[in-house]
Amino acid sequence: MFKVAETAGMCRSKFGVYSEEAFNIHACVWCYHFIFPGHAYVPYPSGLHLVMKTNHTQTVQPDTRDKSSMSSICSTLNEDECDRWLRCCQDASNCCARHSSFFDANIDVNHTCPPTWDGFGCWDAGTPGQTSEIACPSFLEHAVPTSKEFLYNNKIIIIIIIITIIIILIIIIIIIIIIIIIIIIIIIINNASESLFVIVGCLSNEISDCFHVLSFIDNTIKNYNNNNFIYAYRQQNQIYNK
Repeated sequence: MFKVAETAGMCRSKFGVYSEEAFNIHACVWCYHFIFPGHAYVPYPSGLHLVMKTNHTQTVQPDTRDKSSMSSICSTLNEDECDRWLRCCQDASNCCARHSSFFDANIDVNHTCPPTWDGFGCWDAGTPGQTSEIACPSFLEHAVPTSKEFLYNNKIIIIIIIITIIIILIIIIIIIIIIIIIIIIIIIINNASESLFVIVGCLSNEISDCFHVLSFIDNTIKNYNNNNFIYAYRQQNQIYNK
């Protein structure tokens, strides 16, 4: 059984002051109760154990160093809930580590709000009458972290998303360029075929007929597609040959 600490190097919760080791277990107990009220376990009167609601003789101590006990507690939660509970335990432990280095058991509580873990968040020392703020804990259901916290915690994901978007845009641009090149090549090939067809047609007729052919081509291109153009030209060529 852990006892309430009375010397420096301690951590404070809303229920009292504990040694770091006891505090970490105590915080995990209340993280479970505060995040999942009404679940399988409830806090034992000592605050350092969880007791099964349906069987008060079955207790477990949530010591993060004991994988067996942690696994036993997580078995009453789904994967997401277990992850959130463990994050609460870790946040509490980090809070204790920060506060224990400057813990003062003789702090004047009338003039200073002492640093405290309140079961959800880590509060540094404050001055009475002044407003203190902390970010909403990410382990709470539906919690939305501040934009600064979100960018900090998810900067790698954001960078990956930006790089992915850039790569997709580059691929799209390359595809568009290739399509344009193919269209240009097709146009060049078609124009070359049409030009060769006209030259052969002119050489097989009188020079004066060529002017009629070229004039006819100019008018026909505006109204016919490629196949209709060739058909119309051949029809006109037969007329001139007659």
